[in-house]
Order: sequence, then structure tokens, then C-alpha cells
Amino acid sequence: MNEWQPIETTWPPRDGTRILLTDGDNVFVGYWTGSCEFGGDRDPVPGWQIFKCDEDYWYSYGAENATHWMPLPEPPK
Repeated sequence: MNEWQPIETTWPPRDGTRILLTDGDNVFVGYWTGSCEFGGDRDPVPGWQIFKCDEDYWYSYGAENATHWMPLPEPPK
């Protein structure tokens, strides 16, 4: 499988496996977690946690608007 799949499909792994996620505008590496921090004053909830690099600083936050996913490609040999 190497094409984008709707996030509603039955397989996006929910075991911490890192995958590619998109909201239609951006592509992120992310994984499913039982306590996703979406920021603000909301309590952690299950969701997709993603990593974003902004001005040389990596941070993680929730991908509550993810619409599609796909497995990460195999690394080069």
C-alpha cells in the first residue's frame, strides 16, 4: 500500500507505529496515542500525535484534522 487512504479506513495502526498523515494541506509523521495533547486548556484525549518542525524547533501536537494516512516508505538500504 503506497497511496493515501481515508483516515476512516480500518487499518491505520493504533499501536504507536509511525505513519504519514495529512490534513489536505500539510503532511506529517505521526502515531496514535491514548492521550493526545491538542493544546490549550483541553484534557488529553485519544488521537493522532504529530511532529512539526518550525523555525528549527521540533514539537508535537494533535492532528485532529487528519483526513488521510499512508505507511512510511522503507528506508534506503
